[in-house]
Amino acid sequence: MIIPSATAWPIPHDAPYKPTLDWYIMAITEAGLYEQWRKEQLLDVQRESRIRQRKELKKNQQIKDPIIGESGDSSIKALTLVHMQGPLLLLLLGLIAAGVIFVIEKVTARFSDKIKTQN
Repeated sequence: MIIPSATAWPIPHDAPYKPTLDWYIMAITEAGLYEQWRKEQLLDVQRESRIRQRKELKKNQQIKDPIIGESGDSSIKALTLVHMQGPLLLLLLGLIAAGVIFVIEKVTARFSDKIKTQN
């Protein structure tokens, strides 16, 4: 294996079992067991992912999704203004609130400066 992998164990520096553990780690690494275990784990994750995707696809085929549409094609439709009314309304309310607060801060800062200069 050209690219080294993480084959270390957190043990005390002067532990009496360190040389034996180092020998076992080297034997396992040189035998390719870590690489084999890594490949098996990746294959298991890929297999589980495919199974999950198949289940979701079957579930989506049974239940008609309003985003996909009644035609059954799996192309996702673009969001329209109707879909975005809520987020746009929240954005508008946030901008209005920020503007009002900004104006209030400027007005109060100006009046507080005038009061300080008069005293």
